[in-house]
Amino acid sequence: MTMLFLPLSYAAYTLDRSGVPFATRRRWVLEHGPLMLGYGGTAFVLFLVPGLNFLFLPVLVSSGTLLALRYPPAASARSPSER
Repeated sequence: MTMLFLPLSYAAYTLDRSGVPFATRRRWVLEHGPLMLGYGGTAFVLFLVPGLNFLFLPVLVSSGTLLALRYPPAASARSPSER
């Protein structure tokens, strides 16, 4: 479960700015399951190693932004103000 929460957390900055509702974000994570599990699993392992969690925090935020930009949630599910 943590492995699916981490991509949701680190892509939240970009998705908040885009105005994507939380229900759409949850659906987005579940639709891209293997990709999100890979990202979340990598982030989880990095957090287990002392010291690496602080060094890789900016990398995880940047990669979460790239994840949200390369695989955006469905445009039809965005809020009406974003259309």
